[in-house]
Amino acid sequence: MKAIVAAALVLCGCRHEERRVLASIDTPVKAEIVAVTGQHTTLVCGGGHGGGICVPRKVDDAVTELRVHGPRALTMVVAHSIVFPPDGVDLVADAEGKRLAYRRRPDRSWSVVYLGHEGRAFVADAMFGEPPVDWSKVPLLVDLVRQRLEADGSSGSER
Repeated sequence: MKAIVAAALVLCGCRHEERRVLASIDTPVKAEIVAVTGQHTTLVCGGGHGGGICVPRKVDDAVTELRVHGPRALTMVVAHSIVFPPDGVDLVADAEGKRLAYRRRPDRSWSVVYLGHEGRAFVADAMFGEPPVDWSKVPLLVDLVRQRLEADGSSGSER
């Protein structure tokens, strides 16, 4: 019986998504902050211990994503809800397109995304003030890691 319900779920369990671009840039890297709202179907089973009836249930979900296109392409969730107002997001990049920063207006705090290769990234929260971001004051990733290790009282030689 569960196999039949699961098969029915697969057949009827489509996902409906709506996407809204909140902020975007085109140079030196194409990137955007996107609000994604949707509904998906999940199987909820009752009775415990493998027993009970399983029924499909529609679940609403919402996330905010950063999408980067091109050679350093990636999609990452930056919030597990839609926390950004539709007209109140700033997104900027450094001159090389290796670091991005985003914030919700009027907040002064930015999140900096260090773009790596093959969809890898590192995110750090920082305080940089009003746009434009002065990238000379944003540490490079290796300097940021060193600062964090030193602030924690750690060093690489302790291992």
